Amino acid sequence: GNSTAPTQRAYHPSEIKDKPETLKIDTHYYLSSQLHPVVSRLCGPIEGTDVALIAECLGLDPAGYKRSLAADENSSSSSLVLKEQDRYKDCIPLILPCQHCSSSITISTLCDMTTTPPRPSFSCPSCGKAQGAHYIANKILLAARSCIQKYYSGSVRCEDSACGYTTRNTPLSSRCTQCYKGNVSYSINEGALYNQLSFYLSLVDFKSFIAKFSKQSPHLDSLMYLGNILETPYKTLTKLLNRNSYSQIDLTKLFAVVGA
Repeated sequence: GNSTAPTQRAYHPSEIKDKPETLKIDTHYYLSSQLHPVVSRLCGPIEGTDVALIAECLGLDPAGYKRSLAADENSSSSSLVLKEQDRYKDCIPLILPCQHCSSSITISTLCDMTTTPPRPSFSCPSCGKAQGAHYIANKILLAARSCIQKYYSGSVRCEDSACGYTTRNTPLSSRCTQCYKGNVSYSINEGALYNQLSFYLSLVDFKSFIAKFSKQSPHLDSLMYLGNILETPYKTLTKLLNRNSYSQIDLTKLFAVVGA
């Protein structure tokens, strides 16, 4: 192939037959522009395949495809971080009193990365002491149960900020019966409950947290002790979250009509 536009390198098949010595088929163009994109889309769902591997199997140089693959992975990981931030923006932070000095600790992330060295959020900012594993597990479980209880109470709230009327009486319509201006909605619905519980889980998910660091990170060793502290709270909350079927799809029920 060369840098000339494909339209300027196009010839009728009869011309190629007449001049086989001077006119050669640009196999690289057809492999890279016509065949590779189609095969990549078809093989995309197959685990273990990527654009670089498919290029190598087609006899193409995989180096350029590896660079584009790395760029795509970086952009996708950045979008995942943004999605996570947007997902938890309305979640209530975990608040617990310090075991040692009774100061209030507000926790919205596993570790405060704005300080040097990073300060674990479960360490009291006043006395600097860490909280016990079972203490964290009990407090985060109580907070999760409080959200679940609020969900099952079925309370509705007026969306008009000037009204804010809250009641457990099931409305006959979506219109607020107090101000007759705003609409009412559940104080916490299924999606909000699942997001809140997932947010609490992210506060103690140490494995996902350290996965964001490179192995050469200078702060990684100083944070490894958190794995033992957060293991018990993580198992406790995971067990509770597994009982929530909001994110699960029962294919048996979904296709029950088809099999009937």
